[in-house]
Amino acid sequence: MDVKELESKTVPELKDLAKEAGISGISSMKKNELIAALAGQAGEEGSVPEPEAAGKEPSGTSGAAKTARPRGEKDVPALKREKRTLKAQIQAALAEKDSAKVRELRNRKKELRRLLHRAVQ
Repeated sequence: MDVKELESKTVPELKDLAKEAGISGISSMKKNELIAALAGQAGEEGSVPEPEAAGKEPSGTSGAAKTARPRGEKDVPALKREKRTLKAQIQAALAEKDSAKVRELRNRKKELRRLLHRAVQ
C-alpha cells in the first residue's frame, strides 16, 4: 500500500493497520504520524499489510497479545515516550484554548502515570 492510499484512509483505519503491523504508541499518533510510521514500516518490510490480506483477529484479541512480553509487564520506555508527547500536546491544546482536548490529554497522561507506577513496582 503506498502513501496515497494511506492518506485516503481514516485515522481509525490507519490505527488498525498500524496495530496489525505491530507499531507501538499508536493511540496518541495523529494521521500524518500514522502514515509516516506505516510508510517507515513498509520501507523495512517491503509493504504495509493489506487489511484483507492480513488475517483478521477475532474480536477481543489484540496485536499486543502476540508479543513475547508477559501479560502484566509494560513497555516502560514506550509509556515514557507517550507521556512526553502528551505533555507537548497538552501545552499546544492550552495555547489553542481547547478545554475538551486538554481534559482528554490530561486524563490519558494520568492513566500513563498509573501504568508507569505499576510497571516500576
